[in-house]
Amino acid sequence: MACARWLCLTFPVLLAACGGAAKSQPDANASESQGSRLSKARASMDQRVRDAVLAKLRDPDSAKFRNVRKLGMLGEGVPDSPAVYCGEVNAKNAMGGYPGFVHFAVMPLGEDGETSTGKDPVSITDENDPASALAYMSFCQNEKGRDQAGQPVKF
Repeated sequence: MACARWLCLTFPVLLAACGGAAKSQPDANASESQGSRLSKARASMDQRVRDAVLAKLRDPDSAKFRNVRKLGMLGEGVPDSPAVYCGEVNAKNAMGGYPGFVHFAVMPLGEDGETSTGKDPVSITDENDPASALAYMSFCQNEKGRDQAGQPVKF
């Protein structure tokens, strides 16, 4: 019986303590740090870049990405340099087969999903379009023709 009284007396106190903790938690989440806002902005940009590449494909649902990385357009160590995204994509063609991975480069995107010049920001290497290969070589490879490492991006 004494155990039951003890439980009746302590249970409301425990409930109140848990309720107070639950109320203070949203306040901690509401005051977001600048670092977490920046990481959300980066994730948002990563998603916009992914969507821009997918929009260029015949079958975007079948897309597979690899070796995606983000490089500073103005070079290493330049603060606030716009980013160029480089990588490889493979998606089904008109015949329903995977033709193989091809390089892509995405120039810096604005809020509207375009570059500052308003031109198409996505360049997917196409054997019929030499300029697409040139875009990849210009931004994604070093002077020896090797792919630059950059910051890895997970699509």
